[in-house]
Parts: sequence; structure tokens; C-alpha cells
Amino acid sequence: DSTRNLLPNLGAKAWTYIPNIKFSTSDYLGVDEVTISETTSVMSGLIDGDYMTGWRVYANPFGAKLDVHLGGGLTLYRIRMLRGTKPDDPSLHRDPRDLALRGYEVYFNNGETRGSNLIWTLLKRDPAHSDVELDLQFPPRGIQRLRFTSTDEHIFIMGDLEVYGIGVRSSARYLSKVFDLGDVVNFGPVDVSFRAEPGTGVSLRAKSGSTPVDSLYFNTTGVPGELGLKGV
Repeated sequence: DSTRNLLPNLGAKAWTYIPNIKFSTSDYLGVDEVTISETTSVMSGLIDGDYMTGWRVYANPFGAKLDVHLGGGLTLYRIRMLRGTKPDDPSLHRDPRDLALRGYEVYFNNGETRGSNLIWTLLKRDPAHSDVELDLQFPPRGIQRLRFTSTDEHIFIMGDLEVYGIGVRSSARYLSKVFDLGDVVNFGPVDVSFRAEPGTGVSLRAKSGSTPVDSLYFNTTGVPGELGLKGV
């Protein structure tokens, strides 16, 4: 179902990174200002259906990042980040658009790396975003990770994150069980038929032995220094 938000069922993980937070510490030596960077797990707040949780940055919004690992490659065509405020909420004392994510960049990674570094590709950039929500639609593409980056100095509060796609992973590996023929069998030619999309690999393996365990191992025979081959 390409109209259903896939994120709650993916086992995804998300972290927000806020750079250069300044705070004061005091001890018997006096008061000192310390600068740190903070990384926080926020996945539960992005999928709980509550507009009051999500990606919310109240300090140093410029350069703040939200990284989302989808748990595996998916073919996506739409990403939404919902509003973090109610319309006409009198407690805000301001236009809700003033508390939405302003300038932003969204990157994606499809599993590619260069050495130990992920390769990020720009998906969308908007230095003057003015809506209360993000709604990105694009041609279907394989995505494993997402990175949202704030490029504006305004604080912001955003709600749930939603992703939409064709509902299947762009890559996967399926392994069948070992089929036990029940007795010793002499094989002649074996014909196998299947249909596979371009880029799909299929392999067929055969083994001998008296156990369905798909590995090679030995068992003890009781004779010192002698092992018996139990499965191949």
C-alpha cells in the first residue's frame, strides 16, 4: 500500500544532533563557559502521532541535523514532516509558521560508502521554506538513510515524520531451508526455472551428508585423534 506511512513498522532509528551548545559551569574556581555538541535519540517522538513531540530544536538551530536509519533500503517517493504546532494556538503568541523549520537541506544515502564514510546525495534544498510542514515528492529511488539539516537561525518545532514508497526493500537476501530428500539419491541433470528482475541474483547449492544443517562440521568418534565427517 503506497498510501500508508511506512515508518512505524520499519524498526527505524533516528538521532538529532545540535552543535555547539553553550552553558555555564561553576565550582570553587569560578564560572566557566563550556561548548558541547549534543546527540539525542528521537525515533519514538517521530512516530507517536503526537504533534508535541518530534524534531524540536530550541538552541543553535543552524547546522542542527536529524539522521534517520530506515533499517534497510526502501524505494521511496514521498517524505513528510508534520507540523509541531496546532493551527491558531493562542499560547504561541505568534504565527505557527514562525516555529516551523525554515531553511533546510535533505540528503539521502542508499547504502553506498567511501571507505568508512557514508556517501550522501542531496535530495532537496530550500533556503527560504515558509510552510508549517515539509512535503517532499520525487521520482522513486532507493533510500536507506535520511539526513535533514537546518540552514536557518530560527528555532523550530516539528512533529511526526512520514515516509511513503512501494512497500518493499530495494535490496534483500532470501535463503530457503535445506530440503531433505530422506534417503541417498543419485542426481542426474537438475532443471530449475525462475523469473528474476534485472540485477537480481539467484544461486542453487547442493550438499551431501546425513544432517540438514547447511555447514561443514565434524563429530567425535570416540577414537583418540580421530574425527568423523558429519555433514558437508
